[in-house]
Amino acid sequence: MLKLLQLQYLNMEQKRGLSTVIATVLVILITIAAGAVIAQFAIPFVQKQLNQGSECLPYRGYLQFQDKISTSFYNCKTPNSQYIFALKGGSIDRSLAGNVDGFNLVFIGQGTSTNVAVTSANPNVVTRTGGSSLVPGPGEVNSYSYTSSQTYTYLEISPILKSGKVCEVSYRITLAPC
Repeated sequence: MLKLLQLQYLNMEQKRGLSTVIATVLVILITIAAGAVIAQFAIPFVQKQLNQGSECLPYRGYLQFQDKISTSFYNCKTPNSQYIFALKGGSIDRSLAGNVDGFNLVFIGQGTSTNVAVTSANPNVVTRTGGSSLVPGPGEVNSYSYTSSQTYTYLEISPILKSGKVCEVSYRITLAPC
């Protein structure tokens, strides 16, 4: 038995492990491979997020409320619960204006708000009373009405792009009685 233990001990002394240089090189290679795999997913994800984040920049302030058209006043609530407002298209390139599919309205009242998305797929949420297209082009003015039994104090608007992206609020007004 003693001889067997001595043979095993001698056998172990003859075996050599990995050198520290080889172990270090292997760790570095594994780290580089892991970094490359992570980069395969991270770089396209970040690029997509950056593109989506800047998509709305040209449309900042594009849609604005118009207080008065000729002698008619807008941006108010009538006694029969109808909100009347006028939108003016800002000054941007006409090709960019073609990318706007609609607009998002947020009616804000005391402790309540209502979100109304007006797009080419859902144009009848509001009644267009003036203008030739759903969304006013650069320099154009359209008038609209929206009926609700709720009482709202403020109205916000933001463009909706054809990509489906709802941009940030571009304008906010206080609604007064008509």
